[in-house]
Amino acid sequence: MKPLTIQQIATIEIPVTDIPRAVSWYEQILEMIVLHQSEEAAMLTFTHGEGPSFYLVKTKHEKRIYFMNSFTGVRHSMIDLFVKDLKNFHQYLSEHEVTVSDIQILADPDLGGFSFEDVDGNVFGVTNIKPHQTKKETSL
Repeated sequence: MKPLTIQQIATIEIPVTDIPRAVSWYEQILEMIVLHQSEEAAMLTFTHGEGPSFYLVKTKHEKRIYFMNSFTGVRHSMIDLFVKDLKNFHQYLSEHEVTVSDIQILADPDLGGFSFEDVDGNVFGVTNIKPHQTKKETSL
């Protein structure tokens, strides 16, 4: 019997310390909308485009979402968000006092990414390389 085929990522669970504060940040900074909210958790989705929902889960655990590259010492996200205009989004986050890394250009023409932190220190990547873009299309 053939196993079922996974269609897409449905939800990404994110640890947060304060649900109302985190919800407010995700609504204001990432323009997400709340689908459900309780004292212990909240489900949000993006207002523009498709993609997985974010499930914010209240925790006292201090571990956040990121890992260190053992070879470069660079902190990496486990989740990359796609934007068409990398430089404008970087500027937007900076203007809203969000901690951002420098933009790293990986390929011509101006394809690359950067990272930023949410209100709880979870790290997200941002890229302007389209999902499912081929190696030939990115010149990587």
